[in-house]
Amino acid sequence: VMAQMLNVLPDHPLKDTSVARLHNRLCFIGLAAFGLRKKKGCESFSKIGKNCLNHFESLMRLGSSNATPVYSFLIAMKGPSRETFNAAILACAHAGMTHLEAMAKEQYALFLYTEKDVLLANDYITSSYLLYQDWGAHAKASQLLQKHDFLKNTKRPAPRRPMHGKSLAKIGKSNSAYSFNRSFKMVKRMSTRRLSSTA
Repeated sequence: VMAQMLNVLPDHPLKDTSVARLHNRLCFIGLAAFGLRKKKGCESFSKIGKNCLNHFESLMRLGSSNATPVYSFLIAMKGPSRETFNAAILACAHAGMTHLEAMAKEQYALFLYTEKDVLLANDYITSSYLLYQDWGAHAKASQLLQKHDFLKNTKRPAPRRPMHGKSLAKIGKSNSAYSFNRSFKMVKRMSTRRLSSTA
């Protein structure tokens, strides 16, 4: 069904009077296009994905904070690797985009399964499952539960206690800032590589 929908979109304009609607439309079209492009008969979807990627790259360079998580996720879907997925997950988490973080972790898990790293993949599936619940996507969480038996024993980790008089919030904030700085620099490097390769 998704492939049929994308087949009618190659010439769809990348403009909309509603910025929010355009953002959501190009985000999910781009993710779907890169996710399906390797399937037989879907090779043309790469063009759709690249158009969406270019849109968010332009917004990111103009300083849009909402564009960076989407751009990094699209980069990971276009060129899946541990580096690109980790950058995408950190960017989505820092931006508070629970839905994209859940999706990125699920896609990363699928990538890790192809790498035969089953234990780490299961960890990311579990994290994705909990995030889908947090987002309110209970049907999606139920789908993962039916697909992965190990999720039936999943329990939410207990919050950590403050250590040595330093609040967990401060610890988390400093670690989050450090992680995001690394991920943002990584995204900028990937963007620079794309520009130099197309020059």
